[in-house]
Amino acid sequence: MDYLKLIVELVKAVAWPTAIATIALVFRSDVRALFPRLTKAGPSGLEFGLSQQSITTTSTEARDIPGFPEPTAAIAKMQAGVYEDLKIIDQERRLDVVVRQFAVARLAWAFEQMHRTLYGSQLRSLVSLSNTASGSATRTDAEEAFNQAKSQFPQFYENNTFEEWIRYPSNTGLIHVDAASVTITELGREFLGYMGVAKLSDATRPW
Repeated sequence: MDYLKLIVELVKAVAWPTAIATIALVFRSDVRALFPRLTKAGPSGLEFGLSQQSITTTSTEARDIPGFPEPTAAIAKMQAGVYEDLKIIDQERRLDVVVRQFAVARLAWAFEQMHRTLYGSQLRSLVSLSNTASGSATRTDAEEAFNQAKSQFPQFYENNTFEEWIRYPSNTGLIHVDAASVTITELGREFLGYMGVAKLSDATRPW
């Protein structure tokens, strides 16, 4: 696993072609050396040819970190791979890359947790919001979407209200709710983008 895969994962995590512009701007000194090897680029990822570049050898063994428990075998292997990835990056840029990838990983984890706990009707309503020109709906229209779900799954929603149904996507930051409207946020749009890339379904919990 090398630094190119870090770039591939970043491309998968954000919109194409915005990802390429972001990579080129933030990591331009590193990417300059990599782009001559580029053979294919597109929304599905990047492909690079082989490089003859030599890299200074550094230790990739898992290191003890004060305050952290001893890593499992899987974590130690992953950690060694990260050290290997970092070899190709200029030293002054390594922290930037680690922080960026940590942010991507943390956001992906958060999106996975959201998808596991959102109901199908909430996911479909989020998609509906994203498809409107303003990204918004009136509270009346939003409540109608809930009532349709409630009529379709009466036993599941028997004791639930619209306010309860809308609270979780609001608390997670996927939507903004005020007295008159419900609006999808940028986080909500990125979440839907992640669902598409990761091929996550809204049918797991259809209600």
